[in-house]
Amino acid sequence: MVNTVSGPGEVGAWLVSDPGVNKIMFTGSTVTGKRIAEAAARNMVPVTMELGGNDAAIVLPDADPKVMAMGLFWGAFINMGQTCACAKRLYVHESLFDQTVQALKEIAQAVPMGNGMQDGMQDGMVMGPIQNKMQYDKVISLVESAKQAGATIVCGGTAPAGPVLPIIKYSNIDDAVASANRLSAGLGASVWSSDVEPATHSWTSTFAPVQ
Repeated sequence: MVNTVSGPGEVGAWLVSDPGVNKIMFTGSTVTGKRIAEAAARNMVPVTMELGGNDAAIVLPDADPKVMAMGLFWGAFINMGQTCACAKRLYVHESLFDQTVQALKEIAQAVPMGNGMQDGMQDGMVMGPIQNKMQYDKVISLVESAKQAGATIVCGGTAPAGPVLPIIKYSNIDDAVASANRLSAGLGASVWSSDVEPATHSWTSTFAPVQ
């Protein structure tokens, strides 16, 4: 039997503190994860946590923007970007930058979007809203901060986890890799290329061995 209990943070706090709970699994922020770990330690309860990622995707110079655009789009925006392993940063070689941005823009403008409680039931609706207003406001603040820092909003602009993908131009692959690796928050990563060999080399020399 499975019971589902919904509610604000207080409900989660009650659950993780209850000595009758034998296992805790949590996906969320590091701050909340630390609180859960403390509560679990008091009851000696095993914990599995996924505390977010800031996944990088690197597009190599030999990639084909038209071929990879759909994969990149859904790799970043599936579930409105509210998925842990979504691409959160896209590094594109300068020779492909404009083509890649344009290809992603065209997909974003063509994807049917609507209110999940109303339009979401209509045929053809593909993407719904961000899950709650707190997250919506957070995404808006990130967009506004990026704009103030000089970022160009290519499409939309009023709505990471969220449907926003920073696209960064690079000229040297080593610089792109260094930037991709500079953050401690990492869950996944991807390298996009038309040739397996350079993609594999970039991956194994920077992220982790390919199994």
